[in-house]
Amino acid sequence: MIHSKKVPGLLAVFVAMVGLVGLVAVTWPETETQSSRRVTMDALEQSVVIYETIMADVLETYGQRGGGGISAIVQKSTTTFVVKISQEGRKDLITYEVEITAQGQVEIVNRTEETKSY
Repeated sequence: MIHSKKVPGLLAVFVAMVGLVGLVAVTWPETETQSSRRVTMDALEQSVVIYETIMADVLETYGQRGGGGISAIVQKSTTTFVVKISQEGRKDLITYEVEITAQGQVEIVNRTEETKSY
């Protein structure tokens, strides 16, 4: 039962951190959920671990801290996710292709960036 309470808590922390990304530097605590879990994960657990890995990468690699912050994370396929970051007059899109190893580790196998102006 402890585990079922942990997932909503993680989701609440995730949502709160997404709202704060443009305002403060957020550091993720080192936990087993950061980039790995037990080898057998259900779809929800797998999504949370993948999102945590992607968010850690965005915080580490995305240099433009102005604008409106993250507006969406969209799952395009089982292994492809797009992070949409709103900027003035444009949206930066970072596409991640991930892989989950047999040990339950999330690895980013490809990362591409593009900009959509409007």
